[in-house]
Amino acid sequence: MELRATVPSNVKLGSNGLLKDTTRSGDSLTFHWVSKEPVSTYLFVISSKVNYNLDIVYWKKLSNPLDSIPIFFYWNTGENVSALNNIKTKIIPMTTKFSQLFGEHPFQKNGFATLNQQFLWGGMENQTLTSLTPDGYRSESLVAHEYAHQWFGDMITCATWADIWLNEGFATYGDALWTEHNFGPVGYQQHINSVAAGYLGANPGWAIYVPEWAVNVPSNNQLFNTAITYNKAACVLHMLRSVLGDSVFFDAVYAYGTDPSVKYGSVTTDDFIQIMNSRTKQDLTWFFDQWLKAANHPEYTVKYVLNRPAKNVFVRIQQGQSSATTWKMPVSLRFILQSGTDTIINVWNTTKNDTFTLAFSSAPVSMSFDPNNNIILKKLTLIKEYSGPLLSAVPGTLYAASGSTDGGKLYTINTSNGTPTLIRKTGILQLNGLRIHPKTKELIGYNNAISTGGAFYRMSSDGADLQQISSTSIANLKGLAFYNDSMAYTGAFNGTIYSVNVYTGALVLIGTNGSSQRPGGLALNPVNGTLWMSLRNTSGAVDNIYKINRATGLSTLVGSAGIGSAITDIVFDKLGTLYGLAGMGTAANTLIKIDTSTGKAAVVGSLGKADIQALAIDPDAPAVVVQQISNVIPDNVLLEQNYPNPFNPTTTIRYALPFETNVRLTIYNTLGQSVCEIVNETQTAGWKEVQWNAAGLTSGVYFIKLNAGNTVELKKTLLLK
Repeated sequence: MELRATVPSNVKLGSNGLLKDTTRSGDSLTFHWVSKEPVSTYLFVISSKVNYNLDIVYWKKLSNPLDSIPIFFYWNTGENVSALNNIKTKIIPMTTKFSQLFGEHPFQKNGFATLNQQFLWGGMENQTLTSLTPDGYRSESLVAHEYAHQWFGDMITCATWADIWLNEGFATYGDALWTEHNFGPVGYQQHINSVAAGYLGANPGWAIYVPEWAVNVPSNNQLFNTAITYNKAACVLHMLRSVLGDSVFFDAVYAYGTDPSVKYGSVTTDDFIQIMNSRTKQDLTWFFDQWLKAANHPEYTVKYVLNRPAKNVFVRIQQGQSSATTWKMPVSLRFILQSGTDTIINVWNTTKNDTFTLAFSSAPVSMSFDPNNNIILKKLTLIKEYSGPLLSAVPGTLYAASGSTDGGKLYTINTSNGTPTLIRKTGILQLNGLRIHPKTKELIGYNNAISTGGAFYRMSSDGADLQQISSTSIANLKGLAFYNDSMAYTGAFNGTIYSVNVYTGALVLIGTNGSSQRPGGLALNPVNGTLWMSLRNTSGAVDNIYKINRATGLSTLVGSAGIGSAITDIVFDKLGTLYGLAGMGTAANTLIKIDTSTGKAAVVGSLGKADIQALAIDPDAPAVVVQQISNVIPDNVLLEQNYPNPFNPTTTIRYALPFETNVRLTIYNTLGQSVCEIVNETQTAGWKEVQWNAAGLTSGVYFIKLNAGNTVELKKTLLLK
């Protein structure tokens, strides 16, 4: 390409290629620009202006440091000179970096020119003279994007409009690589995460590569859609880098940028794929077909089941996107182990429903899916479950849990002097209730301040394992006293006493305590089965101790503890000794012993910490087995979730009948076939409990169906062998 243009002598004029000469004739100047490399017609440019400012810097070639190329900077008076100087400084290492990555700078000169307000875009990658918006030197990111186009868009341009992503995707990714050069892996990851968010938040739902666009060109809004043509395309390159590894990826990109069959020419998407396949010596068609030629992205639901007490994990990776496309990708799974170490296991997800069973030398505590966000375009739902009991509480050990001020920590408490010993932070913002499950001996924690109201958790006694098991519709419950494997008493701030199923969150009203006092703690005496209550009042009779009628909820005063502060929780040990936790707010809590005949308290010692809210101790072998009270029955038929779940091979199923009726309890597989009938008879009103032994069945999902009169209840369970 060759251009001669004559302008007034006070005008500077830039164009493609190298300035061969300038001729003055009177008040006129003739600029003679020559480009020895071919120029795509849409990349031809003339930029000229009266009194244009011009600065020139020189970049030394990597192949011959004695030779250099000029880089022109045209700019308008009044623009930010500091920003301009920054770009003039940065353009030298930027040219070097892109030359190292993509092949040596491909032209005899390069340059930039800021235009006037009539230029509505951020920039345009005209060959060797990029147009920028006024004051465009302020944006280093814009300059990096447009400069990367000199390799991908100018030196190699798209053969058809269907291949436009090869221009814009590489330029967008070039900007990310420049960020990585300046700020390292952390800066790069933040940058590419932002690019991915730009796609995920505005995905219009079509593929990057649409062959029809080669013939029927869509609108500019569709062709140059930021989410697809720029952001998603750049993220595809990021994911290709993750799949291949840095060495192979950058070698292949360099080979693409220097391939004589496409350099200074045009390329199709399939040409690019072929070059990648050839250079990597891999058939990457599977990768490009799903990420370029299919719309959208994978939607993962990943469930991992920690098997206790064994040290293995069951992982299920499901893809739930509505399209027929299955994204086949290598996936990293990062496990945190109880030993304090972590390990990464790499698997291939090749179907929409893959399962893996992984064994470890130390019990895993948690798992991260794709921890480095290599599959940066995805929707992820991660579900954590447990199979079998968690690490049980130590008999006779007093445990304590703290609220939000202390950060939801778990402690053991010395019952001789009240000294706490930190176990660990549980990962829950606050724990307002704590008890030991009467059968599994796991800790059961309660948080009374979540969006749905409150939530129950299974917890190991070392605080490492934690799983939410249910939520309640009522917030600010306080006190927890188990009376069987799933049911416990609890109280609300208005003095109401409930029975709660900790595995479903279902609440059944028992009654009010008669004095509208706020319960602090509830505790069952294992010696005689009586229910006790302390108060969480901030004024009035703050330290009274009561007995509660388990059938009506009414309270009977035992006496005052005589300490003048609220007692936020109480708990019995196996001998019937009643411990209390005194103190609220910023004052350090105190461990007390309470005389069950008078309610009078004796101080054991200060915990030296504030915001300790709950106590728990394993009563070991209680003298009295507490049974469900007969009148606390739901108004409707209720089928609880079986426990444990997942299970192997036995599990407990509980249900309640508000009246006598015909009952049929049946197990079905996922094909709708009945595999077991557990109950088929007329039963009286009340709570019922049965055991199901699935020893003769294979691992999988099953459905528990309860038919009671005209009511049908259904629960899903997982048998894991």
